[in-house]
Amino acid sequence: MIKANENVDFFSKKMFSRLLAPSLISYIGLAFGDVADAVVVGNKLGVTGLAAISLALPVFMIINVIMHGFGSGGAIIYSRLMGEGKHKEAVSSFNSVLRTSIIISVILAIVGNIFMEQLLKILGTVPKDGDLYNTAFEYINIIVTGMPVIMIGYILNYYLRNSGSEKLASLGFTVANIVDISLNIIFVLILEIGVKGAAYATVIGQMVAIVFYLPSILKKKNNLYFSIKGDNLFNTFKCFRVGFSSSVQYVFTFIFILSVNNILMVLSGDVGVAIFDLIQNVSFLVLYLYEGVAKASQPLVSTFCGERNTSGQKTILTYSIVSGTIAGGVAILIIAVFPEFMCNIFGLIESSVLDVGIYALRVYCTGALFAGLNVLLESYEQACENEEGAFFIALLRGAIILIPVTFIFAFFGIKVFWWLFPITELISFIVFFLWKKFTKKEKAFDKERVYSCTIANSFEDMEVLMNNIDEFCEKWNAEESQKYYVVMTIEELCVAIMKQFEEKDDGRIQITFIANEDKSFELHIRDNAVLFNPFELDTNKADEDFNFDMDAMGMLVIKETAKNFYYRRYQGFNTLVVRI
Repeated sequence: MIKANENVDFFSKKMFSRLLAPSLISYIGLAFGDVADAVVVGNKLGVTGLAAISLALPVFMIINVIMHGFGSGGAIIYSRLMGEGKHKEAVSSFNSVLRTSIIISVILAIVGNIFMEQLLKILGTVPKDGDLYNTAFEYINIIVTGMPVIMIGYILNYYLRNSGSEKLASLGFTVANIVDISLNIIFVLILEIGVKGAAYATVIGQMVAIVFYLPSILKKKNNLYFSIKGDNLFNTFKCFRVGFSSSVQYVFTFIFILSVNNILMVLSGDVGVAIFDLIQNVSFLVLYLYEGVAKASQPLVSTFCGERNTSGQKTILTYSIVSGTIAGGVAILIIAVFPEFMCNIFGLIESSVLDVGIYALRVYCTGALFAGLNVLLESYEQACENEEGAFFIALLRGAIILIPVTFIFAFFGIKVFWWLFPITELISFIVFFLWKKFTKKEKAFDKERVYSCTIANSFEDMEVLMNNIDEFCEKWNAEESQKYYVVMTIEELCVAIMKQFEEKDDGRIQITFIANEDKSFELHIRDNAVLFNPFELDTNKADEDFNFDMDAMGMLVIKETAKNFYYRRYQGFNTLVVRI
């Protein structure tokens, strides 16, 4: 006997597995790309080079707020709309987000170049600092000028990953980071053009990524393409609002880095700032693994939200935590066991600097696991469009806990200061957990209005399914004609799909059937048959010899009675959405 919500997660693990490897590869590449500047510059210019890059970090935080806000928020809205079968609305939203982010980034680049000296003063260096000022000026000037390119590259990557082109997104991302690392070596170590070479490498890397992405987006037949038409400004900034619930952390990081750079200049001069940059860069090697897992799960969680598939959402969260803990745990262990090697990679070899670096890295590792869990939870809340939850955890670890702990620990000297990292992450995790447990939750969509099951390639299962659907329709007061069309639609679609399984032993069809409050019904079907869009069957009328396909005739009736319908091949499976 089939029951609601039985075996509904048959597809979840398979879909997650398809996304995980490309996403992890992308973010491993990103981690190495982001640390390349510090590694190469540190080995060439030592403490001064690392300190200059650390001073530039707040500029990257400003860029991150905008590009991750529009990119992640827009991609989440895109996935949800696609999950609801609203393809045109999803594409329109993408084009509006892209245009708006380009305009904003160009304006910021112009303003940044005009007021470069004032910007550097805010970041913590003035002309009298000599080499440190000049080095920071050269690096930041190029990054600010290349801001539009960096934003476009990342935003396109977000959307391609959510549109089902995760392999292309991963390839472009990986190649971009390989180019970044290679050019760093060529420009800084071989041609010896200093930090300017590191900055050029970063911008050129994203140019290469955009070149990889464009051919796919220029094809209008794809799920994602350029269009003159766009969404209204209100909906565009709604995308940013969803993304900002998570990208707000970069605002807090901006404040945090400015504060820490100034504190460390007082406590231990440029050595302390260089060690801080070391920790920031090493943290990329850990947290980007968690980010890679989070980005693999986000499109699925957003899609399942559109389908009202709560079981699938929870399954993906579980897989994310397990995968993230394994990948991140290995990185944390390597750093904790070989901290001296990590310091040497970044050019810190003097014994006095080395001792501080080794201690600081091991302290960081004690709380890195909780940092990763916080990243996964924040991403999950955001993917569910629970802006309040995502914003709260970002607020905890980026401001409410972090900033007070930073200033308190500064009073106890440089050795105690590094403990701010694990203490902040641990307290943030505990507070968020308690907040989720005890706060009153807003009334969600009534789970009783959702019927979910997965059936095998079996007509016995089909018979039980149809009985359950009939009872479900009666429960929610469907009109007789409506009930008839619902039963007919599900039966026709499932039978047509079963014919595509042929001799396949593990053929499965996932049905999610929703009774909306407006008395309409919404059907979501996912199957693992070969590529098959039942709505493309030839629905021409029978000829004079009565030659026609009965399945096609059934599809014709569904097309004529449904409010709307939509098909796409997503993560290796056929996906259908029908509203009745």
